[in-house]
Amino acid sequence: DGKAAFFLRLEHVAHDFDSAFVEGDLAEFEKWLASTEPGWLLLDSIDESRLRSAQDFERAIRKVAARLSKAKQRTHLLVTGRTAAWRPKSDMDLCNSLFPVANEVTAAGEDAEGGQTTERSNPDTSPFRIFTLQDLSPDQIKIFASDKGIEDTTKFLGDIDRADAWSFTARPQDLIEVTEYWLDKGRIGSRLELMQNSVKRRLQETSEERIEARSLSDDEALEGAMMIAGALMLTQIQNIRVPDAGKGVQGLDAREVFKGRHPSDLGALLQRPLFDQDIYGTVRFHHRSVKEYLAAQWFLNLLRQEVSRRKVEELFFREQYGLEVVVPSMRTLLPWMVMGDSRILAKVRHLAPEIVFEGGDPVHLPVDVRREILEQVCKQLASGASRRSMADFAAIQRFAAPDLVNTVRRLAKKYADNDDIASFLMRMVWQGRMAEALPEAMDVARSVTAGHSSRVAAFRAIAEVGTPKDMASIREGFAQESGDLNRNCMADLVRHITQPDEDTLKWLLGCIPRLAEFNEYEGTGLSEEMAEFFERADIALVASAIDRLHVFLVKPPVIERTFCDISARNQWLRQSVGVAVRRLINARHAAALKPSSLAVLHVLPLDGQFNVHAFDVKKLGLAELVNQWRELNWALFWHVIGRERKSKSKRGVRVVDARIALAVAPYVTFDCNDFEGAVQAIAERPLADDKEVALSLAHRLYQQTDSQPDRAVLLKAAVTADKSLKARLASLMKPPKKDAGWKRTERAKERWGRQAKAQSDHTEKLRREAPAKLERQLDTLRDPGFKNPATVSQAQYYLLNRMRELAGDKGSRWTDGNWRDLEPEFGIKTAQAFRD
Repeated sequence: DGKAAFFLRLEHVAHDFDSAFVEGDLAEFEKWLASTEPGWLLLDSIDESRLRSAQDFERAIRKVAARLSKAKQRTHLLVTGRTAAWRPKSDMDLCNSLFPVANEVTAAGEDAEGGQTTERSNPDTSPFRIFTLQDLSPDQIKIFASDKGIEDTTKFLGDIDRADAWSFTARPQDLIEVTEYWLDKGRIGSRLELMQNSVKRRLQETSEERIEARSLSDDEALEGAMMIAGALMLTQIQNIRVPDAGKGVQGLDAREVFKGRHPSDLGALLQRPLFDQDIYGTVRFHHRSVKEYLAAQWFLNLLRQEVSRRKVEELFFREQYGLEVVVPSMRTLLPWMVMGDSRILAKVRHLAPEIVFEGGDPVHLPVDVRREILEQVCKQLASGASRRSMADFAAIQRFAAPDLVNTVRRLAKKYADNDDIASFLMRMVWQGRMAEALPEAMDVARSVTAGHSSRVAAFRAIAEVGTPKDMASIREGFAQESGDLNRNCMADLVRHITQPDEDTLKWLLGCIPRLAEFNEYEGTGLSEEMAEFFERADIALVASAIDRLHVFLVKPPVIERTFCDISARNQWLRQSVGVAVRRLINARHAAALKPSSLAVLHVLPLDGQFNVHAFDVKKLGLAELVNQWRELNWALFWHVIGRERKSKSKRGVRVVDARIALAVAPYVTFDCNDFEGAVQAIAERPLADDKEVALSLAHRLYQQTDSQPDRAVLLKAAVTADKSLKARLASLMKPPKKDAGWKRTERAKERWGRQAKAQSDHTEKLRREAPAKLERQLDTLRDPGFKNPATVSQAQYYLLNRMRELAGDKGSRWTDGNWRDLEPEFGIKTAQAFRD
């Protein structure tokens, strides 16, 4: 922007400020200091500045403060570095003391009487804020992969999901390795390969200066990381205190683990990318699975020494009341350990075979072992045993592989009547791409007695290993089923229509009337999938569907006659119908001007006043699109006038004023540039009443332009040949009192406004009260105590939706799970209770 901005290397500032500039130079800096303009300084980086001496950062920051002595209050200062290099107490105290803003004006405003007020910063408040990088989102990963040369990004993301490898794509540097592996091998590495490569690379020091300053070898770093991971698991502490964390900071004191080593080794290790900042003053392993993997390797090393085997095994297996059981706190390490120790594997198979599903990379186990475990698990499910780990997608992804296909097929036939097992096995077919099990998947998909979860898993398996013809067969069979059609099944079938055509559209429109009753609180995702269908469809196909979609949208009974003519049963279609109309408008397609499209544009914005909250129509941006296409704006205006005339004719009321349409059509807007169009409509509209409407609109726009004389001349010329219009114009120029009809319209509009405001106020009141209310029920938020562990309480559901909203999720039933987004609004206790 042409403003004063400078980039300096902190490691150089400590010894020679004048030569530390990377962006900008000393002369420009001095020139800025002599001015009164604001400036920006980026200082990089804290960890580099501490390589030669632990005191160099303090020297550098003091030099910067001295140079800025007369410009501190107009300086924007950014200091960067690796997380563990920042000393949260001493460094923050130093920066606060060198860059104070106490007693400075931070805000200004007006008091109740209009006088000027000022607010001054709290002298105890730090001017500095701490930021860390967020993980890359799937959309960002897709863009990154495409730029790196991966053409089929959908398959790439699917394979990341199958390998449960999202933790290896969180940062750009991680993602580079995964994309390069894919480009080289045409696949994602196994979970074990990804874990080993990630740990190795994250423990390597890439900076030659750091290597020279601290000679911590890669082997020493790996050994130290394994020891810390083992200590965290044994103590059940999550965080690691960084050096100089200050009193009161909770976390593992890793100096106890590193006794006998040079103190700088610990600091060097914690600055490696294997660790991320957690709570202020602490770090943690960048992903829980990495900690578990490293801890498991540490214990496996101990087991290989044999002399400590009994003591190690006692940490994992314990006898209680005459029964040998698995120690819950150490359970997460066993999936990794069974891969490296046959005796541990034998114990797990005997006591709890489902543990193999819960982590690690069980695909590396011998196939006969995996077959036997799969049979054991199915037996346990058949007996009614609850195994939440087996219902987890990631668990199935880790275990499923084509070499199990014969076992899966046999078990699918054996347990065909057990919905839990069918669902479990169909997900294995899907995730493991077991093409030979297609017949079994087709059987489950066609079964009207199967539960929707097993059928959906079968649909996904067929989409993965079958052909488009197979999916078409399943869709046709679904449409011919008797009774109400399941909305969950319908949503998934629509999801797998990759390229909509006339046949799939006909199928879709045929199924809609036969769907089970809509439940606003049931998250089937059907509305979103239908909307995506019309996003993918060719524009001609969308145009051919708009008439039928409109019929569905307004099919009686409606929410409220006249004021919200949206079908109570089919209101869930608002999003998909809105998307269809938006596509037509964006393409400037003639179908956007059809009566059905105009009717949709008329009724859609009215639902906000009637507590219809399943989808916010404003997100479609239709108001802006209508306003940008003047022909559509006019068409919608005359459509509403016609509708209002038809409605009021029963009571003998004429519609001759534009304000009637403007009061009930939020998407219709006119400005001074539409004056000529309104005058032209006076002559062109065939109905006499429409001519009066056009005249009233032209006069309204004439008034908005300060009653320009030349426009008055045009108005008079437009009505010269019509005595009735001439008299109407005269009355408009000298308006009488508002008639009864207009007053009724105004009162109705005020009533709608009050209703909408009352609803909005009530929602806002509940939102303000929610944090305190939720904080009083932390225990029930963690566990509402329902007999069915899958049941969700209203409080949990409310926080789930707030998390979605805060993350900007667009109508999705999924979420990234960023529970920390809840902290600013609800506080850390409530956020953590929700996480738990």
